Amino acid sequence: MDADEPEEEQFDGYDMPGGAQGGNTRGAGGGKPPRGGNVAGRDDPGDSSSSSSDSDGSDASPPDPRDFLGSRLRHWSREKKDKYDRRYAALNKFIQECHKAKKSSHRPKKPEKLGVDPFTGDPKDTQRFVHDVEIKLHYFRDSLVKEIDKVSLVIPLLRDTAKEWYNAIHRHINKDAAKRQGIKFDPQNELRTWEGFRKHLQGSFGGHSDRNRALREWSQLYMKDGKVDRFIDELIRLAAVLGDSGEFVKDRARMGMTDVLNAAWSMKTPHPVVYMDYLDLLRQTGHQLEDASNFHTQVQKKPHASRRTKSDDKNTSGRKGQRKEKKATGPLQQKPRN
Repeated sequence: MDADEPEEEQFDGYDMPGGAQGGNTRGAGGGKPPRGGNVAGRDDPGDSSSSSSDSDGSDASPPDPRDFLGSRLRHWSREKKDKYDRRYAALNKFIQECHKAKKSSHRPKKPEKLGVDPFTGDPKDTQRFVHDVEIKLHYFRDSLVKEIDKVSLVIPLLRDTAKEWYNAIHRHINKDAAKRQGIKFDPQNELRTWEGFRKHLQGSFGGHSDRNRALREWSQLYMKDGKVDRFIDELIRLAAVLGDSGEFVKDRARMGMTDVLNAAWSMKTPHPVVYMDYLDLLRQTGHQLEDASNFHTQVQKKPHASRRTKSDDKNTSGRKGQRKEKKATGPLQQKPRN
């Protein structure tokens, strides 16, 4: 056995360039490692900074392959050093791939599409489109970190007039389009954010007209008999468009409900403070009134068996007498002869 073999298992020093004495080699004097740790040599495939960065327990960086293989010693033969280098390179590649896969596994996958109905540019449909998009963007908020990713998912949903509108602002969003048209590209343009994109979209396709129309519908909203669900649904929708809540919605509900519901509602005290709870209880009260009205209507349509008049008895007795008289005066039936 070679005399150097016992030292091969003790990876406690790094190789130094040109055969110089290492700070932690087992040579004459058996010096201890210098303050601050080992110093890597030119032939060492690793980096001494990675070991120090791993010692703080941070999860941000992958482990050092030397934690598994040990250090590369200066007194090794060239063949053994080459073998160590190959093992180091293979293990380092494997560690990096695992670390990358681990990081990507914790990151939600970006959606390929939002699943929202397209927008053609109809001002009456602007509020619906913006509302649906914001719901989906909130659902995918963990994966859509960059604002431009949100805008990129909205662009394919534009059709007809809305598509023509986007073609006019495309150069402000796409760098290549700006370069082709010879204009300076601004990566911080507000159109590259969903907030700025939405603001321009609503400004071009009836954002103000939508609000004015909602205000007119709000002032003209009154409940019809048996339509409590439709009345409250419209209250909630218009309140979302106008950005109203609380007492303002409660006042509109009291002004718009029918007299019958208002009388029943005044009996249910105290009323909830939160306006959504207020509307839920109002909906339940309306359902109770509708059920009672439907039951009363069915009872009126169905005649009761005990409600018989003298004329009904007289007509019945007269029909029975006619049947008896007809049977008595009918033709005599002769018996057949044998």
